[in-house]
Amino acid sequence: MTSDMNALPCDEVLLLQRAAAHEALPLEDLTPKVVRQLTREQGVDFATAVLYDRLRNAPQHAKFIDRVEAGLSQKPTSLSPVDWTIAIVPGALYQERPELGGDGKIVREAAASLGVRTVIVPLASRASVTENSARLAHFLQEHAGQKLVLVSLSKGGTDLTRALARPDAAKVFGSVVAWTTSVGP
Repeated sequence: MTSDMNALPCDEVLLLQRAAAHEALPLEDLTPKVVRQLTREQGVDFATAVLYDRLRNAPQHAKFIDRVEAGLSQKPTSLSPVDWTIAIVPGALYQERPELGGDGKIVREAAASLGVRTVIVPLASRASVTENSARLAHFLQEHAGQKLVLVSLSKGGTDLTRALARPDAAKVFGSVVAWTTSVGP
Protein backbone atom coordinates (compact mmCIF):
# COMPACT_ATOMS: atom_id res chain seq x y z
CA MET A 1 0.00 0.00 0.00
CA THR A 2 1.26 3.42 -0.86
CA SER A 3 0.33 6.72 0.63
CA ASP A 4 1.49 10.21 -0.11
CA MET A 5 1.96 11.52 3.44
CA ASN A 6 3.69 14.60 2.01
CA ALA A 7 0.33 15.75 0.61
CA LEU A 8 -1.25 15.90 4.08
CA PRO A 9 -1.05 18.87 6.45
CA CYS A 10 1.51 18.38 9.22
CA ASP A 11 -1.07 17.98 11.99
CA GLU A 12 -2.82 15.18 10.09
CA VAL A 13 0.48 13.36 9.55
CA LEU A 14 1.20 13.59 13.27
CA LEU A 15 -2.30 12.38 14.10
CA LEU A 16 -1.93 9.35 11.81
CA GLN A 17 1.49 8.56 13.26
CA ARG A 18 0.09 8.78 16.79
CA ALA A 19 -2.83 6.52 15.82
CA ALA A 20 -0.49 3.95 14.27
CA ALA A 21 1.58 3.87 17.47
CA HIS A 22 -1.50 3.58 19.73
CA GLU A 23 -1.75 0.41 21.83
CA ALA A 24 -2.10 -2.76 19.83
CA LEU A 25 -5.83 -2.84 19.22
CA PRO A 26 -6.43 -5.09 16.24
CA LEU A 27 -9.24 -4.20 13.86
CA GLU A 28 -11.53 -6.94 15.18
CA ASP A 29 -11.32 -5.44 18.70
CA LEU A 30 -12.47 -1.99 17.54
CA THR A 31 -16.12 -2.54 18.41
CA PRO A 32 -18.52 0.41 18.48
CA LYS A 33 -18.20 0.42 22.28
CA VAL A 34 -14.38 0.58 22.13
CA VAL A 35 -14.46 3.33 19.48
CA ARG A 36 -16.93 5.38 21.58
CA GLN A 37 -14.64 5.02 24.62
CA LEU A 38 -11.61 6.01 22.54
CA THR A 39 -13.58 9.02 21.27
CA ARG A 40 -14.44 10.12 24.81
CA GLU A 41 -10.83 9.72 25.97
CA GLN A 42 -8.89 11.00 22.94
CA GLY A 43 -11.40 12.80 20.70
CA VAL A 44 -13.22 11.91 17.52
CA ASP A 45 -10.29 12.76 15.20
CA PHE A 46 -7.97 10.38 17.03
CA ALA A 47 -10.56 7.57 17.23
CA THR A 48 -11.22 7.96 13.50
CA ALA A 49 -7.49 7.90 12.78
CA VAL A 50 -7.03 4.67 14.78
CA LEU A 51 -9.93 3.02 12.94
CA TYR A 52 -8.56 4.25 9.59
CA ASP A 53 -5.08 2.95 10.46
CA ARG A 54 -6.40 -0.49 11.35
CA LEU A 55 -8.61 -0.72 8.25
CA ARG A 56 -5.83 0.57 6.04
CA ASN A 57 -3.34 -1.99 7.33
CA ALA A 58 -5.64 -5.01 7.49
CA PRO A 59 -4.49 -7.59 4.91
CA GLN A 60 -8.09 -8.45 4.00
CA HIS A 61 -8.67 -4.85 2.88
CA ALA A 62 -5.33 -4.28 1.08
CA LYS A 63 -6.64 -4.50 -2.51
CA PHE A 64 -9.56 -2.18 -1.78
CA ILE A 65 -7.36 0.37 0.03
CA ASP A 66 -4.87 0.32 -2.85
CA ARG A 67 -7.68 1.08 -5.32
CA VAL A 68 -9.02 3.92 -3.14
CA GLU A 69 -5.59 5.47 -2.66
CA ALA A 70 -4.81 5.17 -6.39
CA GLY A 71 -8.05 7.02 -7.14
CA LEU A 72 -7.28 9.70 -4.55
CA SER A 73 -3.89 10.37 -6.08
CA GLN A 74 -5.49 11.34 -9.39
CA LYS A 75 -6.17 15.05 -9.34
CA PRO A 76 -9.33 16.17 -11.15
CA THR A 77 -8.76 18.77 -13.83
CA SER A 78 -11.90 20.61 -12.75
CA LEU A 79 -14.98 20.15 -10.64
CA SER A 80 -18.14 19.63 -12.64
CA PRO A 81 -21.10 21.70 -11.58
CA VAL A 82 -23.69 19.60 -9.82
CA ASP A 83 -27.39 19.64 -10.51
CA TRP A 84 -28.45 18.59 -7.03
CA THR A 85 -28.89 20.24 -3.66
CA ILE A 86 -27.89 19.05 -0.20
CA ALA A 87 -30.90 19.34 2.08
CA ILE A 88 -29.95 19.35 5.76
CA VAL A 89 -32.55 17.63 7.96
CA PRO A 90 -31.59 19.36 11.22
CA GLY A 91 -31.40 18.00 14.73
CA ALA A 92 -33.39 19.07 17.77
CA LEU A 93 -32.66 22.56 19.09
CA TYR A 94 -30.78 23.47 15.90
CA GLN A 95 -32.08 27.03 16.13
CA GLU A 96 -31.60 27.58 19.86
CA ARG A 97 -28.26 25.75 20.19
CA PRO A 98 -26.40 25.90 16.84
CA GLU A 99 -23.12 25.21 18.66
CA LEU A 100 -24.32 21.61 19.03
CA GLY A 101 -24.02 21.18 15.25
CA GLY A 102 -27.61 20.21 14.54
CA ASP A 103 -27.87 23.03 11.98
CA GLY A 104 -25.36 21.32 9.67
CA LYS A 105 -22.91 24.23 9.61
CA ILE A 106 -19.94 21.93 8.92
CA VAL A 107 -21.74 20.24 6.01
CA ARG A 108 -22.91 23.58 4.63
CA GLU A 109 -19.39 25.06 4.78
CA ALA A 110 -17.84 22.02 3.07
CA ALA A 111 -20.52 22.06 0.38
CA ALA A 112 -20.06 25.80 -0.19
CA SER A 113 -16.32 25.31 -0.67
CA LEU A 114 -17.18 22.90 -3.51
CA GLY A 115 -19.87 25.11 -4.99
CA VAL A 116 -22.71 22.78 -3.97
CA ARG A 117 -26.06 24.30 -3.00
CA THR A 118 -27.48 23.59 0.44
CA VAL A 119 -30.74 24.26 2.21
CA ILE A 120 -31.90 23.57 5.74
CA VAL A 121 -35.24 21.75 5.78
CA PRO A 122 -37.48 24.04 7.87
CA LEU A 123 -38.34 21.65 10.67
CA ALA A 124 -39.53 22.94 14.02
CA SER A 125 -36.60 22.95 16.39
CA ARG A 126 -38.61 21.50 19.30
CA ALA A 127 -41.37 19.59 17.50
CA SER A 128 -42.38 15.97 17.81
CA VAL A 129 -41.18 13.35 15.34
CA THR A 130 -44.73 13.15 13.95
CA GLU A 131 -44.92 16.90 13.28
CA ASN A 132 -41.44 17.12 11.78
CA SER A 133 -41.93 14.09 9.55
CA ALA A 134 -44.99 15.85 8.11
CA ARG A 135 -42.96 19.04 7.64
CA LEU A 136 -40.23 17.07 5.87
CA ALA A 137 -42.77 15.41 3.57
CA HIS A 138 -44.21 18.84 2.73
CA PHE A 139 -40.71 20.18 1.98
CA LEU A 140 -39.98 17.23 -0.31
CA GLN A 141 -43.27 17.67 -2.15
CA GLU A 142 -42.46 21.36 -2.68
CA HIS A 143 -39.09 20.34 -4.15
CA ALA A 144 -40.38 17.53 -6.39
CA GLY A 145 -38.37 17.40 -9.59
CA GLN A 146 -35.16 18.63 -7.95
CA LYS A 147 -32.38 16.18 -7.16
CA LEU A 148 -31.87 16.21 -3.39
CA VAL A 149 -29.21 14.66 -1.19
CA LEU A 150 -30.55 14.44 2.35
CA VAL A 151 -28.16 14.81 5.27
CA SER A 152 -29.99 14.11 8.51
CA LEU A 153 -28.42 15.10 11.79
CA SER A 154 -29.21 13.57 15.17
CA LYS A 155 -33.00 13.68 15.74
CA GLY A 156 -33.42 14.70 12.10
CA GLY A 157 -32.64 11.06 11.25
CA THR A 158 -35.58 9.93 13.36
CA ASP A 159 -37.83 12.55 11.75
CA LEU A 160 -36.75 11.32 8.33
CA THR A 161 -37.22 7.65 9.23
CA ARG A 162 -40.79 8.41 10.31
CA ALA A 163 -41.43 10.19 7.01
CA LEU A 164 -40.14 7.10 5.17
CA ALA A 165 -42.85 5.06 6.91
CA ARG A 166 -45.61 7.12 5.28
CA PRO A 167 -47.83 5.26 2.79
CA ASP A 168 -46.92 7.84 0.12
CA ALA A 169 -43.16 7.69 0.85
CA ALA A 170 -42.21 6.41 -2.61
CA LYS A 171 -43.81 9.46 -4.20
CA VAL A 172 -42.70 11.94 -1.52
CA PHE A 173 -39.06 10.78 -1.66
CA GLY A 174 -39.01 10.57 -5.47
CA SER A 175 -36.52 13.45 -5.80
CA VAL A 176 -34.08 12.06 -3.24
CA VAL A 177 -30.95 10.64 -4.86
CA ALA A 178 -29.05 9.88 -1.62
CA TRP A 179 -29.36 10.02 2.14
CA THR A 180 -26.74 10.01 4.86
CA THR A 181 -27.24 10.40 8.56
CA SER A 182 -25.25 11.19 11.66
CA VAL A 183 -26.31 10.55 15.21
CA GLY A 184 -23.25 12.17 16.77
CA PRO A 185 -20.36 10.71 18.78
